[in-house]
Amino acid sequence: MLKDTRTCSLERDLQAAGPSASGRSINPGAGGPPRLARARRARRALAGTLAVATVFAVATVFAVATASSSSAAGSTLEVAAVGPFTGPDAEFGALAMGMCVPAANTINADGGVLGHKLSCIPVDTRGDPADAIPVVAKLLANRSSLAAVDGPTSDEAAAVVPIFNREKVTMFASAGQSEFDKIHFPYFWRLTPPDAATGVAEGVWVWTKLHAKRVAAVYVPAATGQGNDPNAIAAFKHLGGTVVLNQELTAGSSSYSTEVAQLIRSKPQAVLLDLDSATAATYLSELKQQGGLHFPFIASETASEAEWVTAVGGAIGQSNLKYIQAMEGYETSIGSAAWVAYRTAMTAASKQLSGYSSEYLTDPYELTGWDFMNLMALAMLSKHSTDPAVYNSAILGLTQPGAGKTVVHTFQEGKQAIASGHQIQYVGASGRIVLDSFHSTTGAFAAFTIGPHSHPAGILTAGQITPLLSHILK
Repeated sequence: MLKDTRTCSLERDLQAAGPSASGRSINPGAGGPPRLARARRARRALAGTLAVATVFAVATVFAVATASSSSAAGSTLEVAAVGPFTGPDAEFGALAMGMCVPAANTINADGGVLGHKLSCIPVDTRGDPADAIPVVAKLLANRSSLAAVDGPTSDEAAAVVPIFNREKVTMFASAGQSEFDKIHFPYFWRLTPPDAATGVAEGVWVWTKLHAKRVAAVYVPAATGQGNDPNAIAAFKHLGGTVVLNQELTAGSSSYSTEVAQLIRSKPQAVLLDLDSATAATYLSELKQQGGLHFPFIASETASEAEWVTAVGGAIGQSNLKYIQAMEGYETSIGSAAWVAYRTAMTAASKQLSGYSSEYLTDPYELTGWDFMNLMALAMLSKHSTDPAVYNSAILGLTQPGAGKTVVHTFQEGKQAIASGHQIQYVGASGRIVLDSFHSTTGAFAAFTIGPHSHPAGILTAGQITPLLSHILK
């Protein structure tokens, strides 16, 4: 196989790195069962545009030697699940495999793609950009069978997205950084909302649904992602609201009595809350003691996770959880024919997936991962090529409506329609996919009650969020 004329400045280092730099031997179940919410993001996202831009600059100095991306007839195409399979965020690697394996099984059962079967391989970044760069370089050094990347996550995206993009490798990213809504990478696709969208949804919710005109914001910086509270505040102010208190806490303090008293004195009509479980338990317990536990709280998705609910419910009493709602990504397609096909495939693959949970059946990240795999395979069929440099350009068109297009909901339906000469629009398990010029989507959100009987208190459509999100990210 002939190598590309580009040189690889990491080649000697990679040879010295040995087997540990390859993801193929990693156990995708490492780290135990994933802690699921309806939407999730790697929590150690790089802080701020400057940090992300700095890593972009570092990543782009590497030139990676790559083998040809054309695949021999009948060979197996690999989809690399790039993310942490070990370390603090190991659950995200298992979840990436959960997106990939059921779709690959189904596509293979339907005859594969252009004579090729698909296989999902784990590539462990350990959740660290410094580890991710050599691992990705080694993956790309022998990429003749690499069809696409399932990943990266927020942990390593800033470091490796520029590399994959330069090497013309299609990515389905679960990275939340809003910088990817400002810098265009043609091979980057994100079918889940950026972190900033959650904050905007919180601001829209308290204004339109809680009818609050005065809010307080209480948060620990970067407690649950990248900037939920600044974006919530910006959205709320843009709509005409007033922020009466912007309270930044230090995580893990033994008491917040002074801060609690400030909150009560500010007399907000609602509170934007973004705290880790331990800090929230202490703060809200003292708020209850001071007689102030009566405000409606809108929190990030972390507030719906079991650890948070247990800690806070134990501190303030389960009955008082009624004051708290968690903003989360919401899938409106559950129960559709496309979702039923997804459920069948996921259930059949469950024994192949370490840490599988029934929550995979409704989790937005698993649903959109399934949809991306189908879009990738259908794009290959429509372009008659398994080379990402060729098929990548077809993905956007497959998501868009058009006169005379046949709407399909599964890979099998799409394959049959393309074989019959039809143009198609894919509407999959996550519903209709609407992508912006940066290949990102906003999607719908819902405010969920928290506790054992969690349910949506109301829904915000993408149309209610996207205009404000675009304004704030300018």
